[in-house]
Amino acid sequence: MKGIAKRFTEAKRTLRRAPVRSALLDDESGAMAATYGLALFALVGAAGVAWDWNRLTTLDSELQAAADQAALAAATQLDGQSGAIARATAAASNLVNNATILSNDGKGTAIEVDTLTFYSGYDQAADSYKSATSADGSARVVKIVLKTRDAVYTMTPVVSLLRRTTVPAEATASLGSAICNTPPVFMCNPLEEEPGSPDFNPASWVGRGLRLITDDAGAPGNFGFLRNGLGNGTPEVAKSLGWDRQPGECVPGNGVTTEPGLKDVVFNALNTRFDLDVNGANTCPGGGANCSAAANVRKDLVKGNGAGNCGVAPNDKAAGQTWRQATKRYRPGEPLTGVEVMGLPRDDCHGVSLTGNCGLDKYNTIGDGNWNRDAYFQVNFGWDSATWKAKAGMPSNPTRYQVYKWEIANPTLAIAAPGTTVGASKPISSPSGFRSNPTPVCRATGDANRRVITAAVINCKAQGVAGHKEGVQVAHWIEVFLVEPPYNRSDEAGTKYTDANDVYVEVIRAVDVGDDGNVGQVVRRDIPYLIR
Repeated sequence: MKGIAKRFTEAKRTLRRAPVRSALLDDESGAMAATYGLALFALVGAAGVAWDWNRLTTLDSELQAAADQAALAAATQLDGQSGAIARATAAASNLVNNATILSNDGKGTAIEVDTLTFYSGYDQAADSYKSATSADGSARVVKIVLKTRDAVYTMTPVVSLLRRTTVPAEATASLGSAICNTPPVFMCNPLEEEPGSPDFNPASWVGRGLRLITDDAGAPGNFGFLRNGLGNGTPEVAKSLGWDRQPGECVPGNGVTTEPGLKDVVFNALNTRFDLDVNGANTCPGGGANCSAAANVRKDLVKGNGAGNCGVAPNDKAAGQTWRQATKRYRPGEPLTGVEVMGLPRDDCHGVSLTGNCGLDKYNTIGDGNWNRDAYFQVNFGWDSATWKAKAGMPSNPTRYQVYKWEIANPTLAIAAPGTTVGASKPISSPSGFRSNPTPVCRATGDANRRVITAAVINCKAQGVAGHKEGVQVAHWIEVFLVEPPYNRSDEAGTKYTDANDVYVEVIRAVDVGDDGNVGQVVRRDIPYLIR
């Protein structure tokens, strides 16, 4: 006990000598708490700014996506046809009617169009718009601006005076097209040099004949070719114009490359569609099976009954089994007595001479659509005017293309050689041993639309097109019907009234946006694209 008491006494003396310290002051285990407490305001502020920034960027993405999609939707309607701008405006408004869920400015979730502006084009090199337009035919580019929305910040005002950011959105789009599996050809706008340089609106010229010349591809109304990657030599052009399915690349819907017209190869290749061979196997590179005839090849040329040569005679005096002019042929304004055969003719105003003038354009290219329907049905079917109108079930003034299709659809009436009985009537007889019926006799039958081709209408003078030129703008794409084979026709006295360099066609229609064309052709593929 004495030992314990002694140690206790010594401990008390030690405590009296040592400084008195607080245990709390000696405890250093919570020394960082104050640092964290002071940093808490900055950390919360940074997290709040990140939250607000995420809202801002996501709202911007929402609005920009809406602007992009609305511009693309509007661009799909810019086909150059009547009502294009109204359709584009409706498409943009309908597509932009989605919602934003990130805007918190108290204006609801609606996304609305502020302005919609149409332009004739966009200069990529200068990064600038061409002239604004309100005309359906010239609107090629659309710019859409959306009404702005606000991102109201939640935490950013804690660390900044910035309380909200206004978010804009705009987009510009156009329509890119490709023309595929159809002869790559163009024609110069026949109205370009008329007073006021009116637009060639295809809808205004349906059923009219067009006299296209291959001599000079740069003159209004004339005929040339578009580069399709295959080349522009004679064999390549023959393939492009004659083959059932054209080789080479698709032609861009705009910004095309033009090539000058070629004479003989045009004559040869297009005539394969009419069951004609000019140079035998050389007419169709790779073999005649690549260049089938149309289902209906009725024309104003005759051929002997024998198999023989399916080539084309240079004039009506040639003998043998070749295709040639009939001894007595149809001419506008002349009696039908003795006429052997008759194909679908030119407009009367074009059929009288090489310089036949219909009075509609400076270069005598456009016809008036008046051709002798009564003569056609009399010669080929023996029907007078009242009879064919009752039997055919067509309008009283059908286009040549409508008659062509009617004959295909009614083979028991139409596919008959002149001189044979059709129903109770007998067409005007041909001399014995000759025929010119719609059924191909020299080539296999192709699809029903081998006599339909697609052509670009180009303002050649304005763009300086006179042969090879790149980046040429296309005003319209149109479908045309090949009325007759290119051929040097002459009257009985030997005076020439059609030329083998003339490609005579009839306007069918404009090629519309997203159009797949007729059976056997993939004509137009349209893809909207964003410019900015």
